[in-house]
Amino acid sequence: MPMDLDGDGVVTAMEHAAGARSLFEHMDANHDERVTREEMLNFQREVLGVPVAPPGR
Repeated sequence: MPMDLDGDGVVTAMEHAAGARSLFEHMDANHDERVTREEMLNFQREVLGVPVAPPGR
């Protein structure tokens, strides 16, 4: 489990929050503390390999 930072086999709320923050920071390509639709779609394409339509289609 990637979020299990201390390797004890469970994910605490703090570990989950850290994982969510890390994910958000990865999606926030321009580091403005906001994730746009375009940034989300780019993340999906690049990291998840999900084929999604370009913005506006």
